[in-house]
Amino acid sequence: MVREMSAQRPANSPHSGGVSTQKCPLLLAYHDALKTPKAKVTRSNRVGCANLAFSGSHVYVERLGSDPVKTPDASHPIDISPAAHRVRITHGGRVIADTRRALALAEASYPVVHYIPREDVDMSVLVRTDHATHCPFKGDAAYYSIVGDKQLSANAIWTYELPFAAVSDIASYLAFYPQRVETIELLPLVD
Repeated sequence: MVREMSAQRPANSPHSGGVSTQKCPLLLAYHDALKTPKAKVTRSNRVGCANLAFSGSHVYVERLGSDPVKTPDASHPIDISPAAHRVRITHGGRVIADTRRALALAEASYPVVHYIPREDVDMSVLVRTDHATHCPFKGDAAYYSIVGDKQLSANAIWTYELPFAAVSDIASYLAFYPQRVETIELLPLVD
């Protein structure tokens, strides 16, 4: 799969014209450098290796050995909307998250998942883990465990830091496994 992105050739490129190709084990630097691409460089483009080709002012990225990106459609719909509730999450006797700004993601026939802005989560009780998963519709998920005085909840939280374009609204929001926290309360938006 080849994606075209509008970008300037890197200043250190030894190639002045035509198409040049190089292998790159990590495309994070290119994501940071390409602030306004037509197609996002996603985390999936950065896992493993990718071929980069430069031609004029365009950069072509070919993912090697990656699963194809699937786009939500009528057979697998994904809808993201502002949550109709205040969402409060507790664990170990303390509030971990409390927000009126959650996003509700409804995917196919799965239960609705509430994604919480990081600003409304007590990040001091979370520890990033090495666990990772991939969703062909959303991208690569990173995980956090909840640590505290009372109990540990391993990989209780996931996030799509660089989700695919179709679900870009959930970028860097956090979602909680209901069975790995004490409560996920849906409360009225207005007190």
